Amino acid sequence: MYVPSLHQSGEKIQRRIVPDLNKVDFPTRLVVPYCETVHDRIGVEIARGCTRGCRFCQAGMLYRPVRERDTSTIMELVQQSLDLTGWDEVSLLSLSSGDYTNIGALIKRIVNRFGNEKVALSLPSLRTETILSEIAEQIRTVRKTGFTLAPEAGSDRLRRVINKGNTEEDLERAISGAFQAGWKSVKLYFMIGLPYETDEDLDEIIKLIRKASKWARGGKITASVSTFVPKSHTPFQWAEQMSIRETERRQIYIGRHFRKGRVRVKFHDACTSFLEGILARGNAQVAPVIQQAYENGARLDGWDEYLQFNAWMAAFDQLGLDPRQFLRRRELWEELPWSFIDTGVDSDYLIEEWQKAEREMHTDDCRQGDCQNCGVCDFDRIYPRIATPLEVKIEGPSDEISRYEPSVKRFRLRFEKIGLMKFLGHHDMVRTFHRAFRRAGLKLDYSKGFHPQPKMRFTMPIPVGVESLAEYVEFDLMDPVFRDAELLQLVNRNLPNGLNPLELKEISLNHLSVCGKIQEIIYDIIPPPQLSRTLLEQRVSEFVLSRTITVSRERKGITRSWNLKEWVTHIALSVKGVTLSLKVGPSGPVNILLAAGAILGISENETRTMQIRKASVILEDDVV
Repeated sequence: MYVPSLHQSGEKIQRRIVPDLNKVDFPTRLVVPYCETVHDRIGVEIARGCTRGCRFCQAGMLYRPVRERDTSTIMELVQQSLDLTGWDEVSLLSLSSGDYTNIGALIKRIVNRFGNEKVALSLPSLRTETILSEIAEQIRTVRKTGFTLAPEAGSDRLRRVINKGNTEEDLERAISGAFQAGWKSVKLYFMIGLPYETDEDLDEIIKLIRKASKWARGGKITASVSTFVPKSHTPFQWAEQMSIRETERRQIYIGRHFRKGRVRVKFHDACTSFLEGILARGNAQVAPVIQQAYENGARLDGWDEYLQFNAWMAAFDQLGLDPRQFLRRRELWEELPWSFIDTGVDSDYLIEEWQKAEREMHTDDCRQGDCQNCGVCDFDRIYPRIATPLEVKIEGPSDEISRYEPSVKRFRLRFEKIGLMKFLGHHDMVRTFHRAFRRAGLKLDYSKGFHPQPKMRFTMPIPVGVESLAEYVEFDLMDPVFRDAELLQLVNRNLPNGLNPLELKEISLNHLSVCGKIQEIIYDIIPPPQLSRTLLEQRVSEFVLSRTITVSRERKGITRSWNLKEWVTHIALSVKGVTLSLKVGPSGPVNILLAAGAILGISENETRTMQIRKASVILEDDVV
């Protein structure tokens, strides 16, 4: 731990290292959000550290040596995490997941163990030379997740400079294998501004992206081009970072070739990269700049649309600093701001790698060759730990499993959506139920195809903010062993407060869906305080006596209109407000917020401040 106020001059801050990942705890009882998030899945760390030796990579230097978890330990963590969260996707995390010793066997075990439960598998950005067609085929067995490859540079020469170690042939083999296995899109990562880069190297990026599009055979290629930012504690920590103007020039140089066609090329914002470079290699002078930029109004600057670059530049001016000084080339002899931090990697090793980059010399990975004397290992407590090799044999499902036909039963559940859950969108609610069923150990039946979906049928969505006492979901279970009452209790234990099961019963598989049986929806509406009882009676009376009340809504450039007199089947004053019945057509009912706003003479935004509750529905001839 580094506490600046307690740090003594000349004192070294030494990095701590976990020697053996198998002997440390790993979280399996994760927080599962109800709303969709960016990484909406389980992440299991299969290894820590990387000794590939990419000269731009800070993590590859900081997290040495390589320590792999045993395959059996990983399988236990995956099982526990799935049981406790209900997620249906697992991501195998490490700096270089494709380099894990048993990656083929691990993927096979996960797919064979959890494939029937429709658990998908994803890997982070992969090296082009570590992707085998068998691995791609195994990953797509359940559901195709994202596929991202990182060639980094366009030319083999520049890849030798950065010690990337892959070739154009590796990329062709990886892309071809992915699309042959059924993927429709692949994302590629490149960097511009690397040391010793020339315009010829930019030309090679352009050529490589075009070749990738051909290898994709009609599939989609997305190339993400970021700006190289030199990082501390790496061989490139002495390199100069290019200016904003030069960054934009190189982006235009590449981007002009991809304005049309199937290939999409995205660039990292040049101003954001400029600030990243300052934060990456700045000294203590940068701390007050951050404070001043905040006081100038800088917020959420990690998102390009919120970046207030002028606030940062004003902060530098106010403190009398030239921001370009932090992006300059450093000399090997000068004291660096981070020199007092001992990561375990010797500075002599970093200098040697910096000099080898200029000569385009390769450094071997110590996992496959000799020790490179980086200085991290003491070979007593700290040393590379590789998982015990396992036989890699890719197999399909056995004949016995493929012949098995489970019995399927269908259930209808009525539940209420109240309290804070009224703010949960429909798609998020569907995911919440899916995960609750998985946590409960219930085996849902799934659709067929490349993207299997659980067979759950919900009633039509209600607007966000509207409560309901009459929501329905029908779901199909394979080989259910519970009575209806036990099943209701089990589901209730795994759902959040506010999504409360009320009634459950088994129905036949050929039963008409509940969505097709709803004839009317009955709402209870409590008007806003500014609408007096007298005014409320007047508005209801005016609606009853009117011949036409038209409401409309525009979505995606298309405007739809409804005459409420044709949709409202009943309206009456109640003790607290109004009871309203809306007819349900083939495409659902009129939006209750539109209807209530038009009838009460208030805006749609004002209706969102009211209490609106879906009290019941009429199913054919029955009121439920």
